[in-house]
Amino acid sequence: MSVLSILLIDNAIAQTIGKNFIVIEAENTTSELGLWKLITPTDSTYFSLEGEVAPVNETHLEFTGNDHNGGEANSPLEYRFTCPKTGEYRMVMRMHQRLLGLAEDKCNDVYVRLAGEFTSASKAFTTDDLKQDMKFYGRGTDTWGVCYKGEGGEHHKREAIMYNLKKGQEYVFTMSGRAQRTNIDYILFFETSIPLIVKSFVDLATNNDEKYRPQALKKMVINAVDFNKFSRIEGFESALIDKKKQAEILSVKVPLATAAAQTVYKGKSGKAVFKINTMLEIDGEPKYTLKVNGKEVGCVVNDRIYGSSIADYTIQNHVLNRVAIPIEKGDLLQVEFTNATNGFIPEGESTATARARWVSLEICTMK
Repeated sequence: MSVLSILLIDNAIAQTIGKNFIVIEAENTTSELGLWKLITPTDSTYFSLEGEVAPVNETHLEFTGNDHNGGEANSPLEYRFTCPKTGEYRMVMRMHQRLLGLAEDKCNDVYVRLAGEFTSASKAFTTDDLKQDMKFYGRGTDTWGVCYKGEGGEHHKREAIMYNLKKGQEYVFTMSGRAQRTNIDYILFFETSIPLIVKSFVDLATNNDEKYRPQALKKMVINAVDFNKFSRIEGFESALIDKKKQAEILSVKVPLATAAAQTVYKGKSGKAVFKINTMLEIDGEPKYTLKVNGKEVGCVVNDRIYGSSIADYTIQNHVLNRVAIPIEKGDLLQVEFTNATNGFIPEGESTATARARWVSLEICTMK
């Protein structure tokens, strides 16, 4: 078994490297997501089946542009990697089609291209073909499946995409959106001597060794009410402890005011991605900001549920930063949360406000 290493590029947990493979989590790009949506377990479109491998780190990307048949390349995402060994590599992806009753050949493709010092190892495609946006498709209808074939070139052939890569060379891989509701979990480049199972409708993750998946993060959960301090913080309103749907939470009662909660990080030093679990509220869309030692890490706003079928106080899981940042034992974590109104629900002479309720902060670090 090869010794795995994790490369950190621009502070991103970018990929897992083996002696003859590279695997990259789809959302671990420093590119703006654009029309790609980051899906978490509290989204209704999150997809995970019992008995299958859950999406890596409980997140995946869904393309929301174009339509289910496709369209022009949109919202390109870049991934940089360095090849660990000279050889012939095949590229595949773990993919799911959110069909909503459509035929099995819809919602199943993206565009891909590669830049760097390489040549084509595919008989049907030239090197120039692989340097341009090419349709890349697969099947994963009622399951997570696989993107496994390119379609294009001078003769519009359909074949596996394979590259001759060189050890120590840096490459830039670009994935762009093509068909709406195509979901991607991770991207894998592997030397063709590795006997991986790559078949239409067969889950790439469940049917192959876990070492060919990106490394999962270790998760620490800190309940909001367990923060060291959430009142009398200079410049902020004091937070209140409340209970909704059997969960103890923090909130801010004063209309349009911002409260803060502070705690000291007691885990191991390393690189971290943060998530926050909030409560959706019908009368407003509060904002939540995380700071580490006074420096902003990320800021998110709750989805609007007014006029929808989503119930008040439904949990929403937000990813605060897709790019991992350094964190040290003893760092000060501060969550700021702002009472908000959407102006739709009359209350007295004004409108009702949402109290910026939140349940917990998740700290996801390298194992």
